[in-house]
Amino acid sequence: MKQKLIPFSALLIMSLLVGAASAIEDVNNTNESVFPDGFYNNEPLPDRVDIGGVPSNNGILSNNGTLSNNGTFSTNVILSDNGTPSDNGILSDNGSLPENGTLSDDITFSDELLDTVAPAPVANLNVMDAPGETQWSYIADYPALYASWDANTEEDLAPMPYDVFISGSKPYSIEDMEKVKSTFDTSLYIEQCGGKPLAYGKDYWVAVIARDIAGNYDDCFDICGPVQTYEDMNIKLDPGWNMKSVPKRPVASNACPESVFGKDSIVIYWNGECWEFPTVIEPCKGYWVYSPLACENNLKFKPMSSDSAAPDVPASLDLAPGWQMIGHTSTQPAAWSMTLASLKDLLIDYKFSNLATYSYHEGWGGIIPELGLIDVITGDGSATSGGDFINGTDPYPVGTLQYQGIMVPGQGYWVFMKKEGTYASIESIYNYQGYSESE
Repeated sequence: MKQKLIPFSALLIMSLLVGAASAIEDVNNTNESVFPDGFYNNEPLPDRVDIGGVPSNNGILSNNGTLSNNGTFSTNVILSDNGTPSDNGILSDNGSLPENGTLSDDITFSDELLDTVAPAPVANLNVMDAPGETQWSYIADYPALYASWDANTEEDLAPMPYDVFISGSKPYSIEDMEKVKSTFDTSLYIEQCGGKPLAYGKDYWVAVIARDIAGNYDDCFDICGPVQTYEDMNIKLDPGWNMKSVPKRPVASNACPESVFGKDSIVIYWNGECWEFPTVIEPCKGYWVYSPLACENNLKFKPMSSDSAAPDVPASLDLAPGWQMIGHTSTQPAAWSMTLASLKDLLIDYKFSNLATYSYHEGWGGIIPELGLIDVITGDGSATSGGDFINGTDPYPVGTLQYQGIMVPGQGYWVFMKKEGTYASIESIYNYQGYSESE
C-alpha cells in the first residue's frame, strides 16, 4: 500500500497553530498576574503589558487600575521604600508588608512625635510663716504658711502650671504628699493639711512642681521643710520711751530683747526692788523700752503644748507690795477687771489701788479701782473728754484704759499693790466679744 507524504511546510504551519491555541488557553485559565522578564532587576517595563493586574508603562495598573482575579501580584512581589517593587521586600523603614496586606508588629513611632521634655524645676522656692494681722488694740492670726517661687519661662506650660503639695511628715517622693491646689500664680497661702487646719509649731514640708501641657514635670524638684507656722504679732515703738509687754511666751529663738524690740532698743524692767536689764522677755511683765527711731518688729509666740505628760502652765508673776510693772496677757483687748481678776480678794476688794500707763502721744493716764473713779488728768495736766478709743484706727492705749477701762495687747502698765498677790495670765481662758461702751 502506498503511503501519502505531508509536505514539511504544512507540518510547520500546523505546529504553530497548536502552540498558539495552547498559549491562549493558558492565558484564559490563569489566576495570577504575570510580570514580564527583567522586572525584578529594575529594568524598564515594556511598552505595553496586556495581562490584567500588571503595571503598564505609565506607572498605573491595567484594566482600569484594578488587580487581577485574586487581587494579588504574581510571584509574591512586595513594595519597596518608594512604593515600587524591589528585591528586598521592605516597605519603608517601619516594617514589611506580609501576605495578608497588614504591617508587622515591629512598627515604631519616632520620639520626635511625642513631648517628653519636662519643664525646669521651679526656682527659689521659699516657705515661711504667714504673718497675722496686728492692729494696735488686737491681733488677728490663724495658722498658715506662705509659699513663693520664681515663674517658669517655658512656652508650653499648662494653663495652671504649678501644683503645690504639703506633708505633715518628711516625704520621699511627690506621691507621699497631699496636693493643695493648682495655680497660675507664683505664691500661695496654705491653711490646711490632711483636711484639717494647720497647727501652730508643727513641722510641715512643702513642694511645688511645674507641668507642661502634656503633663510632664521634673522629678528633681525642691522641697522646703521642715517649716512651722506660729501665732505672732507686730510690736510698734515710738521714738523715745515706750511702755511695752508681750501677751504670750515668745518662741525660744525669738525671746531676747533684741529680737522682740529691735537691736537698737534699750530694755529695762523694775522687779519691785531695782532696775534690771532682762535677758528674756516674758508675759505678765511690763518693760520700759527706749528706741532711737520709730520701728516695728515681728514677734512669734510659743504654741501651747498638747502633750499631757508635759503640759504648758500659763504664765504668772508674783507681785510684792508697792509699784510693779505688768503687761496685758491676751492678744485681744479686755476689761481691766478681767485681766487683773487674779488680783481680787475673796470679797469685792482688789489687792491693788492704782493702774496707770503711758504712751508717746498721750502721756500718762489711769484708773483708781477702789474709788470707782477715773483719773481724768492726762500727762499734760489737762482733762480729756471720753470717747470710743478702742475702735479707732490710731493707738490710744491711755485713753482706752482711762475712759473705757480696757487693757490692750502689747501695752505695759504700772500697778500699785496694796498687798502681795499673784498675777495670772488670761491667755487661755478669755474670748474677746467686742466693745462699744465703757465698762
